[in-house]
Amino acid sequence: MYFFLLGVFLLGGTYLLSQAKFRVITYISYFTIWLGLGFLSLSFFYLIFFVLKINKELKNNILLSLYAVFIVLILFEIGLRVSGKFHTYNEKSWGGKYLFLNKSVNTDSWFFLHTPNTTIDAGTQEFKYYRSINALGLPEKEIPAKEEGEIRILALGDSFTEGVGVPFDSTWVKKLPLCLNKNYKDKKITTINAGVGGSDLAYTYLLYKEKLLNLESDIVIFFINTSDVHDFALRGGLERFQPDGTVRIESPWWEWLFSSSHIVRFYFRYLKSYSGNLKPYQVEKSRRQLFSYWGLEIVEKIRSVALEKQARIIFVSHPLKTNYKYPIVRNPLVRFMDSLEQKQIPTLQIKDSFDKKGDSTVAQISKYFWPIDQHFNQKGNDFVSQAICDEIIRLGWVRNE
Repeated sequence: MYFFLLGVFLLGGTYLLSQAKFRVITYISYFTIWLGLGFLSLSFFYLIFFVLKINKELKNNILLSLYAVFIVLILFEIGLRVSGKFHTYNEKSWGGKYLFLNKSVNTDSWFFLHTPNTTIDAGTQEFKYYRSINALGLPEKEIPAKEEGEIRILALGDSFTEGVGVPFDSTWVKKLPLCLNKNYKDKKITTINAGVGGSDLAYTYLLYKEKLLNLESDIVIFFINTSDVHDFALRGGLERFQPDGTVRIESPWWEWLFSSSHIVRFYFRYLKSYSGNLKPYQVEKSRRQLFSYWGLEIVEKIRSVALEKQARIIFVSHPLKTNYKYPIVRNPLVRFMDSLEQKQIPTLQIKDSFDKKGDSTVAQISKYFWPIDQHFNQKGNDFVSQAICDEIIRLGWVRNE
């Protein structure tokens, strides 16, 4: 009875510890989960011993076997952790704690933003990352009123737009006006970085529509990648936004066990074929295939809003390093971009720009990404800036302003 109560207490403590804000506290859950399971197992076997009236010798042999199995599981857990096979991006790159699916966004708000008027001072083993966050919650300086004759470019997207991996003035967003000004010396061209790490196409649409229209942007760039497909499979489309101003993100009840044990991760990811979104692979696959239809719904809404403000829009997709490990034809994002082209909506696929340069393999494109973190490094940001600059020049958008 005591073992059972202690086991329940420790597993309950594991649940609470896994939800803790501070990383050091969550580490304790890695131990309490195994202690809790150990005591629950003991209570179960002692109950069997009592009911079946098992003799002392057999009982000792069973307990020794149980201890041996427990030790093997502990060693397996340690081995999985050391291998890093099941570490999430947040754990691997930023050395942080596990980020629960329903805590990866602010469910109390429709808007995916940083905390206004704060600073980000973080880093990985590869780079330091510092940003000042303005009053809007963007990784940008305070935005003044638009000047007469100014051509204002707004960039929306996730961490690849925000520029994780390089300093503020070295992001492709801030490099872009330098490139354009070489061709249009008589124009004042400015850019606004509205990229927020973890955002997606649905969030950027609402951000643009509800908070950034008054910036009077002339050109709006939506910078997307396959993480938008991943986010749609997890978060859903516009239905995630509730009438009361909150966001609904579903996550399985067992995620707290998943966060605390890598054996649990091994079970669900390998043996049960669950995706990184903690959904059965077939469910995940079917949701990803819907991305192009869902995305087109968002694009039409963006198009309508931009038309009212006489702003030009362009959707720029870029590959992730991992995309080169799998056939690109399987990528729902490519089908989405092809659909936009068919509707004569301006697009640019950075992969095509890589291909034209002769960079079409993992080895060749690796020079544009940080090896571990896998965001663009400075070379990657410079390349993207030049590719978008060339496309804007080709479209004649600056010349015609």
